[in-house]
Parts: sequence; C-alpha cells; structure tokens
Amino acid sequence: MNKTLLILIAFLSFNSFSQEKENLDYPFTEFKFGDAPEKYSSNCTDITNPEALDEISLLMLDKVSIFGKISKKTKLHFYNNRLFRIEMEFDYGNWDDFESKLNTMYGQVWALDTTKEDKSGMWGPAKQYISMFELSGYASSTNLTFYDEYQKDFQFADLYQSSMFYVFAIILASLILYFIIAYYINAYCSKCKKFKMKYQGVSQSNPKDYDPGLLSSSNTVYTDMTYTYKCSNCKHVRKDHYKGFWKWFNSRNK
Repeated sequence: MNKTLLILIAFLSFNSFSQEKENLDYPFTEFKFGDAPEKYSSNCTDITNPEALDEISLLMLDKVSIFGKISKKTKLHFYNNRLFRIEMEFDYGNWDDFESKLNTMYGQVWALDTTKEDKSGMWGPAKQYISMFELSGYASSTNLTFYDEYQKDFQFADLYQSSMFYVFAIILASLILYFIIAYYINAYCSKCKKFKMKYQGVSQSNPKDYDPGLLSSSNTVYTDMTYTYKCSNCKHVRKDHYKGFWKWFNSRNK
C-alpha cells in the first residue's frame, strides 16, 4: 500500500514538472483563467448546456475590446468552476491584423490552414493555445479562442465538488461507525460493566452434515464456532456460540 502511494506521488510530481505552466501575456485584463463563474455572473447570461457535465458557460452582456477591436460576442467557459476557455467573435476581415499580433505575442503560428476561403490557425503552448478561425458566407466572422487546459487538470478541491465524494464519505463513515460499535459490543463486560473484554481465540465443535439426504449436492461438514473473550479487569470469560446450521442454511442459496 505504502509503495503504491509513493509511486503515485512520484508520478504526479513528475507529471507536474514535465508539463510546467507558462506565464503568458493576454490581450485582455477583464478575465483571469482559474476564476470562478460567480465573479462574472452578474454581467452575464447563463448559456450552459444541460448535458455538459462539470461545465458552465456564460455569455458576456458587455462588449470586450482586444487588439483595438470590439467583440460582437464573448463567451466564458468554466470546468469545475474554473475559467478555462474564452471565445470571442469579431466582424469578418480581421484575420490579417490578428495574425500579425498573435505572431508577435506568441511566436509563429504552428497550425495554419488558409487553403480555402475559411482560415484557421493555432498559436502558443500545447495546453495554453490560442485558436483563430475566419468564416466567410452567411455566418461570416473572425473568431478568437483562448485556452488554458491546465484548469482541467485534477485538483484536490475537485473532490469536494463531486457528489461521488459525499457518497464515498458516507460509506466510509458508516464502515468506521460499524467497526466502532462492533468493537465496543465485543469489548463490553457484563460483570464489571467495563469495556475490557479481550479476544482469546476461536474453537470448533459439533461437526455435522445438515443435508445428509441421497440427493445432497454437498458433502461439507459444518461446525459450531465458539469465540472466547476474557475481561482484563475482572477476569470474566464470555463465550459467543455460532451454530454451523446457519452457515449451511445461508450457503444453500449461493
């Protein structure tokens, strides 16, 4: 168990160092990746997809300006209550201007497709990339999307936001309570009224086949079990007997 835990910790540590997050500059100051939706909800409309698990989407009511251009729409997307994606829609025809500025801020584009009337490109690190595409035709627009995929990585705080955490906690608490109650029941001495009974051992007696018929499918012999406890305070001995009959009876339906 300890060895497995150490391996897991080492793996998580290696994973965090091998994918170190970069401190990028962004062309906006209104938003910060990792923010909770409550910071923006008063100035947004909720457009969350009910089928999107662990995600919240908000549409900004105010326009946002970057690179000297005013956005037509700005959408904020949250994963586990952390801002991880920002989508901005602008008027068509801003590709060349935005491409130049993105090249300056994040280096040369590393995924570019301009073979058709519609254009697309990607800039920045693999998990903090910026995507731009320009659509022509009826829905003509230039669209910028900023990503921080690190916000989707596991964080221990995520456990408290999951209903499964509370289910697990209730089951674990029930098991702990069960063992505590069982311990005190077995440790209670009826003579001196103290919890000083100690387990001494188990013995078997009265071996018997409870189904000796000709059509019996089992030749197992079941014995009675006797668990012995002794009080360390008054030396009182208690013997708890469990009939082998019940073990046989319960095994018939298996």
